[in-house]
Amino acid sequence: MSVSHQRFKLRYPKDSYTYEAVRAILLHGNNSFRWEVVFEQSEEERLEFLDDATNLTVYKPDGSQIDINGTLGIESYLVNCGDLAKTLDPVQISHQLQLRQEIRVLLEKGVKVKNCADDNRETIEREFELFAKKFVQTHQFVLWKNGWCGHYFGTKTTFVDLALTVSIKRLMIILAPINMKLYDIISPKGSPNLHTVVNRVAEALSKLQSFFKMFDDDLAECLKAIEDAAAKKAAEEEGANKDEKKVVEENGESEAEE
Repeated sequence: MSVSHQRFKLRYPKDSYTYEAVRAILLHGNNSFRWEVVFEQSEEERLEFLDDATNLTVYKPDGSQIDINGTLGIESYLVNCGDLAKTLDPVQISHQLQLRQEIRVLLEKGVKVKNCADDNRETIEREFELFAKKFVQTHQFVLWKNGWCGHYFGTKTTFVDLALTVSIKRLMIILAPINMKLYDIISPKGSPNLHTVVNRVAEALSKLQSFFKMFDDDLAECLKAIEDAAAKKAAEEEGANKDEKKVVEENGESEAEE
């Protein structure tokens, strides 16, 4: 199915983040398919928990249009129209969809950590921690079976690779200021094999360099803020310790004089 000259409008709820993989696929296809991509954010209230209300309107060359709802349905349509290693093998299709769904759940649980109430935070963070550790272990096994080549399937970037890249980059930004222990699970240090995929995708999809840079800049700014806050706290504690030591010394001198 050719998608040349088609135009798209993407609508998505605030703070869902699931639309970002769709956006990446659209931007990747922009040059080769001459897509005109228009993004429009809905006016829905901020979501406490992620709700996939993402919608894609496709304006076809004959003047007709179709609407596709839900990120997974949208991704399936775009992947089958594009070049992100689509396959006719039903076994591989099912495997791709399974892995993509697991990536989606990981992101959903991370968004819950961001938006949960304080009285429920410990439970939500524990749920993310358990799922994330199992996720990393399972997906590393899949990458091992594919020869540690930086891709889930074969040697070409698929929408699964792209979805992992976008989701991991977003999750690091979400988790770093909240809980560094959770951040470390999916960080380059905690999950080096997953980040091999992230780096390979960033290298392979040159059209998305500015898109990925947006994530990288946000993360760098976030980590810098955390580092600065830690340095400020350390300086304040050092100052307080010096003041306390000075008071103790002065009291000691006073007692000696008496």
